[in-house]
Amino acid sequence: MIRAFGPDHVGPGTDVFRIDRTPTGSIGMHELPNVTRSLLEGGHSDEVIRKVLGENDPRVFEQVWR
Repeated sequence: MIRAFGPDHVGPGTDVFRIDRTPTGSIGMHELPNVTRSLLEGGHSDEVIRKVLGENDPRVFEQVWR
């Protein structure tokens, strides 16, 4: 996703928060440490990882909810 859309446009979907079950192929909150580990192993910078794991969300929400 990062390669396709860039680090400013990727993040966890809001559907993974506060639900007991996720659709097949989706990840839940309990798997975010694995996402972080994969990003680190993929050589992504701390800045990119912060964006993907949460810094992008407030910016996108603000733009969408204006």
